[in-house]
Amino acid sequence: MLGDLPSMLVCGTQTNVPPVDYLNRLRAHLKTNPDLYAVYTAVVELPDLWPLLLETNPLLKQVPGRALLEDLSRWLAQESDLAIPDTLPNIQLAPLTVLIQISEYLVYLQKLDSASGHAQLLRATQQGGIQGICIGLLTATALACSQNIEDISRNAAVAIRIATCIGAIVDLDRSQVQRMVSFSCRWPSDLTKNDICGLLNEHPEVWYSCFQMT
Repeated sequence: MLGDLPSMLVCGTQTNVPPVDYLNRLRAHLKTNPDLYAVYTAVVELPDLWPLLLETNPLLKQVPGRALLEDLSRWLAQESDLAIPDTLPNIQLAPLTVLIQISEYLVYLQKLDSASGHAQLLRATQQGGIQGICIGLLTATALACSQNIEDISRNAAVAIRIATCIGAIVDLDRSQVQRMVSFSCRWPSDLTKNDICGLLNEHPEVWYSCFQMT
């Protein structure tokens, strides 16, 4: 059986805005699957997290976080439309990414037609592991730390709350920066990452959020 299972699972980066029909299917899955009750509750109660975030970081008042979280909560609990702004707020998309990945994973488990599907996947991925890229690291951690479906739902609820906090901070950073760019560069083999970071640090106006070596 293990030979038919993947040797590695990868939870990807933050989602783009999903189509409306996909969001409707996702909502139906969350509302009808009792295994996802903790996840469902976490999303519905996300607006309650906002006062705690403001208490921790009052600068977050610059982000319309409560309204965006209320939209996400109403989309799930009251089946209203979810109109994600063109600015693609991370405070919505980050928890939505975890939500999508957990839901897709449970759909995959159902296809295994086995009550011990998650345990089998944990054994199959002992070498490659359950990996996460960007916000997918939260999903991967929730899955890797879970022994059964109940654990997955409980840990995913925590991951969704953490993703919301991360999304809020990223949105705050974006509101304070006039322009953000992404670029790649190649350098001679005798240079190291520390050399490149040293060059960047010579320009105090530059702030970099991600540095990946390939």
